[in-house]
Amino acid sequence: MDTRQVFRQGKEIRLSGKEFSLLRYMVQNSGIVLSREKLEQHIWNYDYTGGSNVIDVYIRYLRKKLDEPFAEEEYAICVAKGNDELVTAINGALAQLKEDGTLDSIVSNYIGDDTKGQSPYESPADVDRSNGTLVMATNAYFEPYEYYDGDKIVGIDADMAQAVCDVLGYELVIEDMEFDAIINAIQSGKADIGVAGITVTEDRQQSVDFTDSYATSKQVIIVKE
Repeated sequence: MDTRQVFRQGKEIRLSGKEFSLLRYMVQNSGIVLSREKLEQHIWNYDYTGGSNVIDVYIRYLRKKLDEPFAEEEYAICVAKGNDELVTAINGALAQLKEDGTLDSIVSNYIGDDTKGQSPYESPADVDRSNGTLVMATNAYFEPYEYYDGDKIVGIDADMAQAVCDVLGYELVIEDMEFDAIINAIQSGKADIGVAGITVTEDRQQSVDFTDSYATSKQVIIVKE
């Protein structure tokens, strides 16, 4: 049987192939409501004809093995190692956007049945962009944080980065790439910042620096009856 190993707080947890695939898919879609049908389609296949409670069974398996609820994840912006000036500047901008309610307004425009689409972010007309261009590396397949609307990349991260650039006087340029290529793009100088629902981990901190967090996401599983 195909098995995978997962570690939580230093403890090894052995999962079957299907359990690992299910957990990985949920982590990759953190913050998004996943229906039973969607889980079946991605973990099994579109022709799957098993019992309707198969997802419930595997969720119970995972909960039993993990033993605790899914932890909250804090998202932050990654910056090249040693670029303390940019980290400090972005932290100052984030603090301002939190204080004046702009960040909350951006989030509520994409999340919430009563608020979604009600407060789209718009850059001030008189923004001074004399500081040049700030290139943001992302992977635009993580709705509602970054995704395509036609040919344009939109979402919480895109609007947050635009608001940060408006405060700091930059022109924002967004580059879409594979998620695993983002840190390399930061290290090589191809991009200035990485924003893609990126969680701060010890492993990543060896390669890049992080700003203060700008959003918190908690994994939630909703299975339709």
